Amino acid sequence: MRFVKIDHDIFSKLVQVFVGKDSLCYFGQLHPLYLNKVHGIEKDIWVLEGNGDNLFKHYHPEINYAELPKFPATERDISIVVDDNIEIEKIENIIRKKAGKNLKEFIFYDQYQGDNIDQGKRSLTFNLVFQNKERTLKDKEVDKSMTKVHGALKKEINAELR
Repeated sequence: MRFVKIDHDIFSKLVQVFVGKDSLCYFGQLHPLYLNKVHGIEKDIWVLEGNGDNLFKHYHPEINYAELPKFPATERDISIVVDDNIEIEKIENIIRKKAGKNLKEFIFYDQYQGDNIDQGKRSLTFNLVFQNKERTLKDKEVDKSMTKVHGALKKEINAELR
């Protein structure tokens, strides 16, 4: 899945979501000035417009069962400040490449622009879940993976830890 930021006059935030070359949907927030001036609305409005054919083309309802893990997972959050034009997909690729084989889940869950963030930058927060099927991971191992992730993000996209 790939997210592409789109510039649009009436949206303050807008992304187009793709699977391969197929566009699944557009998701965005209508610009507050547009809502207020044109429609007199002072609330945030988010819009989701999907391509039904492509959504169902990529919908695979198979039910997959897996044995519950015997060993606990360890979670780490990482917040970084990057240039506006850096795509989430690029960051995800760097993290997955450097986090190692014990990275089980990668979740992007927050974006912030505003106070304490320079113009042209944005703060992004991700949750990383590490787990090994054969043993409990030590904090030291996960910390080592996170150090590699931090270094790669700094080197490849000039990300700063927040």
